[in-house]
Amino acid sequence: MDETPIKAGHNKEKKKLKSGYIWSLYGKKKEVAFWYHESRGTKVIMKLLAKDFKGTLVTDGYEAYSNYTKDLSTVEHAMCWSHTR
Repeated sequence: MDETPIKAGHNKEKKKLKSGYIWSLYGKKKEVAFWYHESRGTKVIMKLLAKDFKGTLVTDGYEAYSNYTKDLSTVEHAMCWSHTR
């Protein structure tokens, strides 16, 4: 799971594009999902995965993922090797 910053939509007052995030999820059966949200907080992860998710969650080191997994015994939080530097 990852979130990537993106400029989307139009802010008429500021006359520029709004900032948001594309959340990407990759499943066990090689399915891929993309979801847009204006935030990258833990609440978005809760909305996408709820507490029903079971398995390994591979992410970067962003703290919101640790906040999501800290009280869930059914989720193993694995860090992406691309982000180990």
